[in-house]
Amino acid sequence: MSRYNSIFFLAASVMLAGLSTQEGVAQNSSVTLTSKPASFLTKSDRRAPTVVASDASALVDRLCARAVRDSKQKCPSSLKGGAGSKGPDEITAGLPHLRLNIILREMRNVVVSGAGVDSLGAFQEPWATFKIVSNTADVSIPAPADPPYGLPVPAPGDTWSDIPHANGLFQGIIENGCVGPAATFDLTLDSSIFRISTNENFGDVHLIDAVEGHGYYNFKYTIRATDEVGNESDFVFSGDADSFCTSQSSL
Repeated sequence: MSRYNSIFFLAASVMLAGLSTQEGVAQNSSVTLTSKPASFLTKSDRRAPTVVASDASALVDRLCARAVRDSKQKCPSSLKGGAGSKGPDEITAGLPHLRLNIILREMRNVVVSGAGVDSLGAFQEPWATFKIVSNTADVSIPAPADPPYGLPVPAPGDTWSDIPHANGLFQGIIENGCVGPAATFDLTLDSSIFRISTNENFGDVHLIDAVEGHGYYNFKYTIRATDEVGNESDFVFSGDADSFCTSQSSL
């Protein structure tokens, strides 16, 4: 990572842009949704490799610790069975339930015009919110009624990988989803970029996809963000989605 600014962590109760909440989520009626395809997952024969090494993990952990100390907020907890979960190649008899893990591996800030979307100083940084839900899951983290959570994003030109809490995007189970016809996770993703100090929304997406049965998928989407003075960045989020059979009916 070439550079970064001090960042305070956004509370897990931050809601998506356009929704009213006591935490004062970013709202700006002039924001236009990013031009995008309808989906954010593509089938893959194998998990995509991490292509960029960075110290983002240590950085985000330090920022989370600082947020707890300074603002009494905390980062989302790491979830069970994270990035090292068993894959669909280990399917055997006696594993009736279908589980899906969506794992964030990398975040990029690609400058489109001007200086790109960047920090204006301490506690004036751009952040991303994430919320993935499935109505067909019998149990999931997050649950459909849960608020999204936030993470800091890289500075213009930077790429972060090895991200802590990366398995917090989505974990879900369909009970008996590996018995009989293949079960399907219907998936909705809402994500936004905004400035933490002003709650001004710089861009967001609403994407719909589905995962049928077990297999490997690549996970990727982009948000085009435009700041207060017209600087533009493409924020690119990517990772893995692994759907596999399991004996466990709880997360």
